[in-house]
Amino acid sequence: MDTLRRKYYPTLISVNGGRFTMGSAEQDSLSDEWPAHEVRLDDFSLGETEVTVLQYYLYCTQTGHEMPDLPPWGEWTGDNPIPKVSWQDAKGYCDWLSGKTGRPIRLPTEAEWEYAARRGETGALSSGDPDAVAWFEGNSNKHTQPARSKWPNALGFYGMQGNAREWCSDWYQRGYYASSPADDPQGPERGAQRVLRGGSWADTAGNIRITNRDQNLPYVRSGENGFRVAEGGG
Repeated sequence: MDTLRRKYYPTLISVNGGRFTMGSAEQDSLSDEWPAHEVRLDDFSLGETEVTVLQYYLYCTQTGHEMPDLPPWGEWTGDNPIPKVSWQDAKGYCDWLSGKTGRPIRLPTEAEWEYAARRGETGALSSGDPDAVAWFEGNSNKHTQPARSKWPNALGFYGMQGNAREWCSDWYQRGYYASSPADDPQGPERGAQRVLRGGSWADTAGNIRITNRDQNLPYVRSGENGFRVAEGGG
């Protein structure tokens, strides 16, 4: 039963809150990753993997929501992260899962995402060989791969660098880090685009670094973009 549930519903891992340095210490006038700043987070839970094709398919069959038109990328599995979902699609999935479980499921903030991805690391890239933990341009064969097919980080999260880029709850603002609150930042109050984190199967090794930020309009569906769910927090 646990194995079946794991296939159809995301598994969440509890993360103890705390303080960490978010962003990059390398000042660059063109960068949105600077300045590095201290952030404090409450306890929260985060999806072990990105939401998979099979998990999203269950949502679509039960709600009538349109399933993405998946490209013919060779041998496809239900364990691949779901691609081609907008921020609005991801939010709809979270609302549906909240109703199914009776728990307040949501998208993670980008601060929560980075905290979980860092796993105690202080630099922009995790230690070790990127090929061991991430699907990116150099090894992905130009599409997503099964969500648990690389090594997880020390907290047990898979695919936080590469495979599918992940929607977060925050509005995007390039200079937000300069005025971000220290306690449980939720992002700007308004904006035109939503934050994406984590890099994708199409990114170079340099762009799957933990501090990398991306953004897109909330209605855009891209073959590189997916999401994972969160619960709890501030």
